[in-house]
Amino acid sequence: MDYKRYREKFVESSSHILAARSMCDVGRFAKGEARLLANLHCNGGEMQAKKLASMAGITTARVTAILNMEEDKGYIRREAIAGDRRKVNVILTEAGEKEFQKRHQEIENQLTEYFEFLGEADTENLLRIMDRTKEFFEEKRKGEEGK
Repeated sequence: MDYKRYREKFVESSSHILAARSMCDVGRFAKGEARLLANLHCNGGEMQAKKLASMAGITTARVTAILNMEEDKGYIRREAIAGDRRKVNVILTEAGEKEFQKRHQEIENQLTEYFEFLGEADTENLLRIMDRTKEFFEEKRKGEEGK
């Protein structure tokens, strides 16, 4: 097999996909402000800032910057934890929940449109390949942890 040709085609196709506006929106949902809103939503609307940073895989300094933006928009509020003012609970507001729901619905609509374009067989193949890709990276990660 000519894996170099496959690699080149993959990189070319990936760059076109990543440049597409709707796929950028899907990608942006998984990081930054949207990710923190989603983490809060999925964890009962309240979490410690440090745990948010850990779940998002970003530094506490970056989380603080994002939370400052979210607080300015009224999406979250912060409360010091009684007995330890260094620890802060982040609470999703009603406006934050509405923003999360809006963004979530937009992404669901874009993905549904994409899967309808692909059709059932290609969508099933895509998901099968994504599962195999996940297996590859999980095995790679396990191998690196074992070193």
